[in-house]
Amino acid sequence: MKYQVRFHAAAERDIAELLSELAPKAGVETALRFVGRIVDYCLDFETFPERGTRHDEIAPGLRTDRMAPTRDDRV
Repeated sequence: MKYQVRFHAAAERDIAELLSELAPKAGVETALRFVGRIVDYCLDFETFPERGTRHDEIAPGLRTDRMAPTRDDRV
């Protein structure tokens, strides 16, 4: 079964803000690549929605997961 990932409006604002903060410091191409990795990582939850560690003690169904660190020293 495939799921659908939807970004909350606040998450979309955070992504846009991150991009606008990074672009002047790291360059547009690097910022787009970095933010794109984050978005792609989130979209992978369509295929693997139950990855990560459950934290039902905080909220039912809550999971945490972590992305591998970037190897791009410019970000």
